[in-house]
Amino acid sequence: MSDVEFEAGLHNLIQGHDTQIIEVLDKSEDSLTMPKSIIESAEDFLENSSFLEYLKSKVNQDDCDQIYSLTEGQSDNQNWYEYRLGRITSSIIPLVYHYQGNDKNNYIVRQILDKNNNFSTPAMIYGKEREHLARDLYSKEYISEHEKAVVELSGLIINKDIPHLGASPDAIVNCKCCCGKAL
Repeated sequence: MSDVEFEAGLHNLIQGHDTQIIEVLDKSEDSLTMPKSIIESAEDFLENSSFLEYLKSKVNQDDCDQIYSLTEGQSDNQNWYEYRLGRITSSIIPLVYHYQGNDKNNYIVRQILDKNNNFSTPAMIYGKEREHLARDLYSKEYISEHEKAVVELSGLIINKDIPHLGASPDAIVNCKCCCGKAL
């Protein structure tokens, strides 16, 4: 049976019924494809080359932009966890930087690769509880002092040139008089 015959048969089957159909058979080029997570990219990796170079070849600016959008809401969004998985994030950079390699449990690697990583420090918990208050106060002050200022929530930020790293600032601020910067 051809695709056309299948679609005609499906149309005849549902005709006259109040039914909504989600088209899942469309293989057109305009269908949305999700960027690969770093773990999915690692599965395709050939061991004879540098993983970082391989990863750079697989992540483009469109992927970075899409991941940013898909991860808005951060810890309240499951995509945020998926796309952080396997990346060294700003939350653990100090631990990575000061790691001396003498921990047999390799807690840093576990934090990077653990899907259920609920890593937090007392400072992170304190900040998460008060984040919206601080952002609101900052926004009011910033907006009053800058031309056409906007304070937006952020998703996971990935740079295509260093895709193994990621950061999730509390917000991104923009105005006509200054360039965008992280909060």
